[in-house]
Amino acid sequence: MRVYPYGTYDNVLTWRCLRDLEKLYRNLWSTETLKWLKEEASGLFHAICTHCIKEYQGKRIFVWSVDEKGNWDVYDEPPGSLELLPFLGFCTREDPIWQNTVEILRSPDYAYSFAGKPFSDIGCPHAPHPWILSVSNGLISGRKEASLDFLRRVSMDNGIACESVDEMTGECTTGAAFATCAGFLAYCLMEGLSEGGVEHDSI
Repeated sequence: MRVYPYGTYDNVLTWRCLRDLEKLYRNLWSTETLKWLKEEASGLFHAICTHCIKEYQGKRIFVWSVDEKGNWDVYDEPPGSLELLPFLGFCTREDPIWQNTVEILRSPDYAYSFAGKPFSDIGCPHAPHPWILSVSNGLISGRKEASLDFLRRVSMDNGIACESVDEMTGECTTGAAFATCAGFLAYCLMEGLSEGGVEHDSI
């Protein structure tokens, strides 16, 4: 889901893959290849910082997609969210640009934030309701307590992870028995609950 051809999240994911390949094959591939991987990752990092950060409402943010003519958009997708940039190691949670980005995306002004609703999280045009994948993202992106509160109250698909839920009732609206979402949610619960000393039986 993009408007312009260069997606910020996709490029960050590519940057992370290049870095991981360089580390994974450090003792197996040639010095020349490893050097190329390192240079490609570095170049991509600087390109993202140059082209995918814009000023919006007086604040610098990571935008969703850009083109070569200077066009860009403010948007997010629960599967592949800008909220995951610190988790991927691209920036820290203390990075003001990333914090501005999350603040904009979760503000009442953003069409798919559902801010202020009983079940408040990010959605998208494909399923314009709070997504469980977005709740999962929050578990590993500094919104652990809010995400856990959401999960304690939500019914989803009779307790099974689904694509999205009604923002007023918490009941399944799309994607019943969403297996890959359930797997990612389980992973994020393990990661999130092991961070900061929250007991696993607290949910």
